[in-house]
Amino acid sequence: QHDYSRRAADRTPADRANDTIPNAVAPTTQIQPHRVAFDPETARENRLLLSASLPEDHSTIAAYGMLRTRILHRTRTNNWRTVGLTSAAPQDGKSLTAVNLALSLAREKNSSVVLLDLDMRNPSVCRTLGITPPTELRDFFEGRVDSPEDLFMSIGIDNLLIAGNVTPTDNSAELLASSKLEELLDFIRRTT
Repeated sequence: QHDYSRRAADRTPADRANDTIPNAVAPTTQIQPHRVAFDPETARENRLLLSASLPEDHSTIAAYGMLRTRILHRTRTNNWRTVGLTSAAPQDGKSLTAVNLALSLAREKNSSVVLLDLDMRNPSVCRTLGITPPTELRDFFEGRVDSPEDLFMSIGIDNLLIAGNVTPTDNSAELLASSKLEELLDFIRRTT
């Protein structure tokens, strides 16, 4: 349940990300992502669930399928539209889990998955996929890019859009606390 009684200024980005859009609001536009090619060798080394790099161990595929099913059930039951992954320490597998979960969710019919790498201090989603974004998220947060649409990439998987960074930044807390995050999330809600 959302606590809408809190003042707007006191609401966190996570609170705003879970807001639902009334059914009367239709998407205003279709995002036209930049097309980028992932590196099959990097995908294979990183154990990604892409057709070019599927692991021989089918238990990995089954585990992500089970995770996908549980998340879909929970999000639909609670009418959630956003899932965040985090951990207490580096090297816990957040990026691998985020990418494989996004790939698994995107295989669902009638789904729309947007994967944002908001770890601005150690961005690794693009590195995990072996891709370089034409426009980095930090460029939008720092005001060098006006339109959120310029941030999104496709690696050729239907229903999956990706936005991320390859360049780390030390002022990630300030960037994520700015109104730019809310602007980006609002854009995603309106267009996907």
